[in-house]
Parts: sequence; structure tokens; C-alpha cells
Amino acid sequence: MTTSRRTFLGGSAAAVGGLIVADKLRFFTSAESTAGPPASAVIKGAETVYRTGHSNNCDGACGHLVHVVDGRVTMVGPAPWGTKTISGAPAPAFHPRICARGLSQISNTYSPDRIKYPYKRVGPRGSGKWQRISWDEATSLIAENFAAAQRK
Repeated sequence: MTTSRRTFLGGSAAAVGGLIVADKLRFFTSAESTAGPPASAVIKGAETVYRTGHSNNCDGACGHLVHVVDGRVTMVGPAPWGTKTISGAPAPAFHPRICARGLSQISNTYSPDRIKYPYKRVGPRGSGKWQRISWDEATSLIAENFAAAQRK
């Protein structure tokens, strides 16, 4: 059986699209199935917009406008640059943009798979055995390991 390049690329695009849709569907759950407040009581505060950026393995340094309601991010969008540079000269024309990695930060932040606490490996490497530790212990272990690396 031979597969043409066109068939391969079409099938690959369909598979990737299906994975993206499946990832987004995991956030669609009924309000009754969650332990939080009912959907009608979730958004009742004022919206606050923060200008920031993300740095998750990124080299773009694009700015973000992060919209927050009731302590929860509701939207991430592109942020324009200021009107002047650091030296005071007029800033060049810049059309705000944001990459897919920046847009996905909401999914990453609220993912049920997100690791929220430090862990220490307690089994052999690759065994998948971990123990939850305190933040103080984690930062101490990191500092000790950095010091050991510097000594080497």
C-alpha cells in the first residue's frame, strides 16, 4: 500500500485538529458536576486588566493583556507597546500579536493535570515514585544542588 504525500499531510492535519478539539472539550463540564458555586454566581465582580507577558520557553517577549474577573483569568490577548522607547524616542509602529503558546496559558493555568506543589523523587529515576514536600524543603534542595554544581 502506498500513501501519497497529499493523503499523509491531510491525515496528519486531521489528527492534529482532532487532538486540539479533544483537549479543549475536557473543559466543557456541566455546572452541576463541579464542586464550585453555580454558574450564575461565578462572574459577579468587576473585570481588571493587567499588562504582562509570558516566558514559558519563549523568546518573543510579546506583551499580554490579561483579563481577570473574581480572581480568575477570563481572557488573554495581545498588548500594544508604549508610545515611547526607553530613551524617550517615539516607538516604532507595532501591531500587537500573540502566539498560540501565549493564548494557551489559560488552559495551562487551570488544567487539572497541572502540578501545583513541589515533589521529590523517592524511587529510582523513571519509577514514577514521588513524595510531596514543602516549598521550604524544595527551595533548600534546589539551593544545595546549585551549590554542589558550582563546587564541581
